[in-house]
Amino acid sequence: GPKQYKGREIAAIHKDLGINDYDFDCYMGDLNRAMMGAGHPESLIDEVLVALEPIRADVLGHSRDAMDGVVMKDGQCLLDRFGGDQNVEATVENMFDRCVEDPRVRFHFERAKAKQRQIRRKFCNYLTGCFGG
Repeated sequence: GPKQYKGREIAAIHKDLGINDYDFDCYMGDLNRAMMGAGHPESLIDEVLVALEPIRADVLGHSRDAMDGVVMKDGQCLLDRFGGDQNVEATVENMFDRCVEDPRVRFHFERAKAKQRQIRRKFCNYLTGCFGG
């Protein structure tokens, strides 16, 4: 069956970080560039960004409606169309590397190497579940 994210709630993780809409937009931009750099088609990149947009409210500490779920197309979930776990992991690594270098948001990502690895792993798990894996 689908993988389940087993970490803390997204709202609790981000509660005291002071993240605002600008920070979230910068993060989504870095993710977009990471996916483009990996050669994903624009239509798939758009679908990933749309799938992640609902977590904005949790990250910013706002209330929101529940997600509608993962859309299946041609019998494949978003994870399958994205290329599987390995592509998620590669994209997360690329995106985090960009965030650490991005002066607009890097202070949110300046952590000890062990903590960065833990965050990256949990984010991979979260995305895999969010994408229907």
